[in-house]
Amino acid sequence: MLHFVGHGNFYEDGGVLTFEDLYGAADHISSKKLQQALGGTSLRLVLLTSCRSAETDPADDFAGVAQALVRGGIPAVISMHFSISVNSVNVFDRAFYAALARRVAIDEAVTTARRALYASTEVGYPRDWGIPPLCFICRRNLACNSAAAGSLQKRPSLCVTYRTISAVLLICDPAHSSAVEIT
Repeated sequence: MLHFVGHGNFYEDGGVLTFEDLYGAADHISSKKLQQALGGTSLRLVLLTSCRSAETDPADDFAGVAQALVRGGIPAVISMHFSISVNSVNVFDRAFYAALARRVAIDEAVTTARRALYASTEVGYPRDWGIPPLCFICRRNLACNSAAAGSLQKRPSLCVTYRTISAVLLICDPAHSSAVEIT
């Protein structure tokens, strides 16, 4: 597992995470570079507590950092779709790791952490509970119902889950599907 805590952003050419160079200056690492660096490794889970690390471009579904990492072969990436407060990140991280320590599944741990955000009095913005999605590789076509279902079953595609209190929304790679199903 890799947990990155730091700044993230999304520009017209894609998502970035911000590191420091040897001189302390900001060094923006693109989603493509991160995909190249981390793809093909043994990482099974990446948690990006950085703003806008799940944002993407409608013209390129894999322009965001989280989506690029999943495309590169990391099975599950938790990231932040918008800007998020430090207090919210702290609440999310505590609840997420506590759930993982109880050996629950990753998607259940994300849901537990999002519920903790929703219920927390420490969070500055009530909407923050909806910011952290889980991006993962679909091994089977469970959510997309389209004429292209056969092609989805033959190769992994990107799914992003936004688990709310009452529903799970799975969005599969729109280039290969014409429908989204809420279960």
